[in-house]
Amino acid sequence: DDSYPDLEVNDEVDNGSAPNIGRVSVLLEWNELDPVSDFEQTRNDLIFENWQHNRNPFIDHPEFAAEIYGSGSDDGGSDDGDGGGGSDDGNAEDCDGPVLYDPEDDVRSCA
Repeated sequence: DDSYPDLEVNDEVDNGSAPNIGRVSVLLEWNELDPVSDFEQTRNDLIFENWQHNRNPFIDHPEFAAEIYGSGSDDGGSDDGDGGGGSDDGNAEDCDGPVLYDPEDDVRSCA
C-alpha cells in the first residue's frame, strides 16, 4: 500500500471523504462529444518522444474510455460489434479490476 487513495469512478457527486471520482457518465459523454484534436495528438507524441517516454492511451485510443468504464448506458457495456479498435485478447472485457494497456503490442489485459 502506497498510502495514496485508490480512486474509483462512480456517478455520484457527494462522495464525502470517500476516494471516488464522481459523474463518470459526464466524463464518458465529454469523451464522446470532444474528439481528440491534432493539438492533443501532437502533445502526446512530444511528451512520449522528449520527456516521459510513455503515452496517454486515452489519446491514442479514445474508445478505451467506454471499454473500461462502460458506455454510460444502463447495460453497463460498450460493445457495438465493431471490435473496439486495436487488438483484443478477450481478457480485458472480463476484468473485475483495472485494465492494463501495452502500447507496444496494442493489447489490453487484466491487471
